Amino acid sequence: MGPPTVYEAVTRQMVTDLAEDLREIKTRLNGLLFLVAGAVVVDVALRLTGL
Repeated sequence: MGPPTVYEAVTRQMVTDLAEDLREIKTRLNGLLFLVAGAVVVDVALRLTGL
């Protein structure tokens, strides 16, 4: 059984789209954080080795 009104159908689709967008943003943010953490680890390792 589908949604009883057009408004509800449109609202559900908007919420679904928003959830997908938030998942994508979370994935990108996680990737960015891992990139920054990796750069910090490399920087610390280079400073410790004196290069």
